[in-house]
Amino acid sequence: MNYVELVAALPLPTPEQTAAFARHVADNHSWYKHLPFFPPGATFVFFLNPHAGEGVERVGDRFVTRPLEEGDYFRHHSRFTTALYLKRFGHWDYWVNNPRALRPAEGPFLYGVGTDADGREPLPDDLKRRWSCGLTAFLKLSPAVGSETFHSEREAFEEYARQNPADLNVERYLELARGGDSFATTEIHVQRQLVLQTLMAVRDDCARLRSAP
Repeated sequence: MNYVELVAALPLPTPEQTAAFARHVADNHSWYKHLPFFPPGATFVFFLNPHAGEGVERVGDRFVTRPLEEGDYFRHHSRFTTALYLKRFGHWDYWVNNPRALRPAEGPFLYGVGTDADGREPLPDDLKRRWSCGLTAFLKLSPAVGSETFHSEREAFEEYARQNPADLNVERYLELARGGDSFATTEIHVQRQLVLQTLMAVRDDCARLRSAP
């Protein structure tokens, strides 16, 4: 079974579950400590996961998924049991590639896809691109503006801005680079709205995949 077939077999998350998941993503980590200050930010990919809310263990060359009876943050981005996770968020899941990391992240991976029930496959590249957005540290208050990291990333952003004038985020973040005092309190709403908008777009896309002949 391929991923499109899996999506067709999953219940589509409700708008309420989608909104709840957007809030969950925004509050799930201390993003202000971990994400870049400036665009293009970290890449967040949102997708429907047949094993959302479950734990995954590697046993030799096999990957075993199992429902969690007790909340375990390190298993699936939350402290919820699998049953509660599915009730609150449906089959939503997310993956992050953060440029601050020492090496590019691999994934997101799907389990039980293809011919090997105990294997894993990456989310198809075209869906990974379509179902992603770039987010910055302002997803959650309050980044340490003025830190050494901030200054070094500001210099990199100024070069990025010169090379990417068509990026709609550039003009807004130039305010931050120039020392805008009110930027953080307004940008958090922009970032969180972007998460919700991306999720709704992915939901619409999944609905089309489900109805495709």
